[in-house]
Amino acid sequence: MPLYSEINWEDANCKGVETEVFYRIEEIRRPDPDIYIKPLRALCASCPIWAKCLSYATLHEFYGWWGGMETLERQSLMTTGKTATRDRVIQEFADLGITKKMIYEALEEN
Repeated sequence: MPLYSEINWEDANCKGVETEVFYRIEEIRRPDPDIYIKPLRALCASCPIWAKCLSYATLHEFYGWWGGMETLERQSLMTTGKTATRDRVIQEFADLGITKKMIYEALEEN
């Protein structure tokens, strides 16, 4: 998993977006998917550094929106057994062209 300093954040699609957006989403109890989740997920899914961001955050960040996922979603990918959260996030990424295999390959990056 890459370190923060090993990622070229200048290439990120979210460059220029206020950082607060990526933390505020964790504080909203039930964020409206059409206003918050879908636009952010689409922004991240098309990002050239998406896999590195997800890989980094899964190990190093325990709060905020990273790699197109909130903390609970990233954590659900690391658990064994079936979870509704993991199934939902995998389906939402599949709808954006990112497969389950691509997600897990990103998590295995080192």
